[in-house]
Amino acid sequence: MVIKIKKFLTHIPKTNNKIAANKYWKINNQSIYNGAINTFSRAIVIENLHKYIMDKLPNVIFEDFPIKISVIIRTVKNHGNIRRRKNGEISWKKPDDDFIPTWDEDNLTSIWTKVIRDSLVKKGIIPDDNVKFIKGGYRGVEFVEDIEDREIIIKIEKI
Repeated sequence: MVIKIKKFLTHIPKTNNKIAANKYWKINNQSIYNGAINTFSRAIVIENLHKYIMDKLPNVIFEDFPIKISVIIRTVKNHGNIRRRKNGEISWKKPDDDFIPTWDEDNLTSIWTKVIRDSLVKKGIIPDDNVKFIKGGYRGVEFVEDIEDREIIIKIEKI
């Protein structure tokens, strides 16, 4: 099974305000654990990420295990330079041809992999995400030319 999430979120609310405008956080595994985001906001971020992913998953149930789950993130090579403006628009400028990315692939792929696997369990598609059910898979980044072409590709295969 292949699931494609086109134009995936680059930022997610880190507050759930009912009156004031929400504050947003750039999706990045490093800042989840380095203390840049407090425990309360972290819980909101992860809950919002789960909701986002679960809305994108099909209503299926896997019964034949183990499986492997690969997560490929297709994004621009200057993903680290993507910003969110106060009006909600994403700010991005195409990099020069000689641009050399310096952001860590793990900081982008690991959070999405964890949230995707947890969301598969929360939605009831798989019973658990432990090694009895999921063994292996791949996670990585592929570059696209334009931010509008970004996507997450989730491949689920029986092994």
